[in-house]
Amino acid sequence: MQNQKKQIEEVPIVFQDGVKTKITYFRTSRNEIPTIILPAMGIRGSYYYRLGNEIQKKGFPVIIMDYRGYGLSSVRASREIDFGFREWLSDLHFAIKIFRNRFSIDKINLLGHSIGGQLACLFAARHPEIIGKVVLVGSGLPYYKTWKGWGKLKLWIGGNLSKFISNAVGYFPGELTGFAGRESRSCMQDWSKIVKTGKYKIKNDSFNYELAMSSVLITIQAISFPEDNLAPPYTTNLLLDKFQASIDKNHKVIEGFDHFNWTKNPLDFLNKSNIFYSDSSDSG
Repeated sequence: MQNQKKQIEEVPIVFQDGVKTKITYFRTSRNEIPTIILPAMGIRGSYYYRLGNEIQKKGFPVIIMDYRGYGLSSVRASREIDFGFREWLSDLHFAIKIFRNRFSIDKINLLGHSIGGQLACLFAARHPEIIGKVVLVGSGLPYYKTWKGWGKLKLWIGGNLSKFISNAVGYFPGELTGFAGRESRSCMQDWSKIVKTGKYKIKNDSFNYELAMSSVLITIQAISFPEDNLAPPYTTNLLLDKFQASIDKNHKVIEGFDHFNWTKNPLDFLNKSNIFYSDSSDSG
């Protein structure tokens, strides 16, 4: 345990606008591509530390980073402090550049949970040259017209109501509504647009993510759960369908977990999903 603690390092990051954060690096001695875990909306990075520990025990390095506005970030969403998907993606790019330079890393894997999976897809589409693979866990396309049953109505209401509330208050008080966390209004506007259109057109970002996703060649492994009401397996397929040119795609549905409880028993999840393995040695 003492040796493992020495292999967990916090790396401070100062973004160009002065906002500060830290990334937590679970180091290993093996020459494997590090994986960045991108959290679900409203979830701080520390929620995934148990998962990071188990991945590290299997010999794979892991990086956990809070989004701007959460956890170790120096700012919180408010009427005065606003940011959206554009800033989250830019922060991720900046942090990866710092990390790669400091530790002489060539490529990075992305493991995205829920909205983190969507962000992983957007980032990989824009920067495929530095991506080893993308892993999606409980992540799908939240386009209300493609959802089934009550999910369609609930998603439509959520997409409209969250945008209205965040515009009125200046931010989205997710801790009071029971959905997500304290979110910025631009973040909720970005999410609401996806809910309404099924298209990734990010506020104040001219990059054509839809075109990039359709033409990029990347490796994607997707894991979903039958009991997941927030990202049913068929919505994962809808997200994967955006990567028309990528043929190295795999989608595995695993029983016994839901949208969040897979992180409570990460060893069982890792063994069933088999998303971490190596050709050179046993993955454990």
